[in-house]
Amino acid sequence: MLARIIENRVAEVFAQTPELGAGECALVVEVAPDVQPGWLWTPEGCTAPPAPSAPDPNAAIDAEILAIEATVTQRRLREALLTDEGKTWLADVEARIEMLRALRSPAGEDPA
Repeated sequence: MLARIIENRVAEVFAQTPELGAGECALVVEVAPDVQPGWLWTPEGCTAPPAPSAPDPNAAIDAEILAIEATVTQRRLREALLTDEGKTWLADVEARIEMLRALRSPAGEDPA
């Protein structure tokens, strides 16, 4: 089997040498019969792409925590030190962040 390689990936697999168009340049290499388009190609051979990783079950919670933490600016921290309203606001923010962290599932476990 032969394969056309584009950007270190198998683009096409052929049983015979492909015909190239005028001015077309392609890397065509011999590959094992089980190689499929999309596989990674290196001079040592082709490898199947890794299985996609499972989505992070905590991604939405982490994004919300980051958004809340971004609201804690230097100006707001100054207000928290100088005013009662600022102290209340900062305490509320910290409580929301702690509540969200408590909702996170431990690493490697599905929250279902």
